[in-house]
Amino acid sequence: MSVGGVVTYPAAVQVREAVARIPEALLLVETDSPYMTPHTDRGKRNEPANLPRVVEAVAAVRGADPDRAASRTAENARRCFGL
Repeated sequence: MSVGGVVTYPAAVQVREAVARIPEALLLVETDSPYMTPHTDRGKRNEPANLPRVVEAVAAVRGADPDRAASRTAENARRCFGL
């Protein structure tokens, strides 16, 4: 299951509820570039550099450390894509 910038939107309550239930080993993050910028940048072009903001939002929803969430989702991506 992959989560993008929509997790940062205040109205995305159901998305955050789903993120809280995704097993850690199945969680991936993405930016949805060039669309779906994080909430504070709505209307601007999205880019991969926004990925840390998605990770921070996911970590906050899950009550996790952002660094741990970043390393775990990177590990999941490597496994998922055979990297």
